[in-house]
Amino acid sequence: IILGNKHYDYRMNQRVKRALSLFLSSPQKYTQIIPTGGVTQTSHSEAFYMKQRLISGGVPIKKITLENRAMDTIENAKYTKKMVGNKKIVVVTSKSLVRRAKKIFQKIYDRKSIKFYS
Repeated sequence: IILGNKHYDYRMNQRVKRALSLFLSSPQKYTQIIPTGGVTQTSHSEAFYMKQRLISGGVPIKKITLENRAMDTIENAKYTKKMVGNKKIVVVTSKSLVRRAKKIFQKIYDRKSIKFYS
């Protein structure tokens, strides 16, 4: 799960690069990549923008599932939980937001075994 950031800037690019690095290091380990985030500054969602970057980075389109409604981290967690159920997840965000994302995702997913990367 890659969290959006509403700014379509270097922070979002860093998150996509980190997710690409994780995926390319072990593509069989990651069954699905979920870029998250709704429409904020352009006509396309944050999730769509990240999907394009992932595809150009070598991720097969069939491995990418968009969550393109969320407008904040709480919605990211709620909407993705409906998508993944009880599967193991990895969350990619910015270093400065890991603690906040961890608190939100652990509460909504009701588990502590979530891995976070920045």
